[in-house]
Amino acid sequence: MTAGSSSSISQGTISPTASAIGQVSWSRWNWITRARSNFRPKLWSEVEAERWTQHDKMLQTEQRGIIDLGPGEGATYLVRENRGLMIGRVKHLERYGLANEVEPGRWGVSDRAEGSLTELSERNDVIKTVIRRALARWANVWVEKLEMH
Repeated sequence: MTAGSSSSISQGTISPTASAIGQVSWSRWNWITRARSNFRPKLWSEVEAERWTQHDKMLQTEQRGIIDLGPGEGATYLVRENRGLMIGRVKHLERYGLANEVEPGRWGVSDRAEGSLTELSERNDVIKTVIRRALARWANVWVEKLEMH
């Protein structure tokens, strides 16, 4: 083995040096940081979505009658890691009458939440399609009028 080489392949083993380990750890940390930074905005955008979301699936998984979103050690890992997101989501659902705070930090989500949000999402898709087609039709009319002048 030569001096300054980054690993030893003698006797069939590879032992990376400290700098190689540091590079591997740093690149992994960068990947994790990038993944989290790309993932978080998507999750926050789903807090006020008018459809069945990942948050709703998390709430459904956690729900055993009442969901405890208050601070404390009794919370599951899922709740501890996503507490702010889940509180934002149940408050949004509360505006639709699909969730209610039974006591501070403890929420109940309606059994009809999934069906109602799916129906709302379908209605919104229909409305968007109608608007998109109407705008396309009007754009064609405007182009025709411009060509006439």
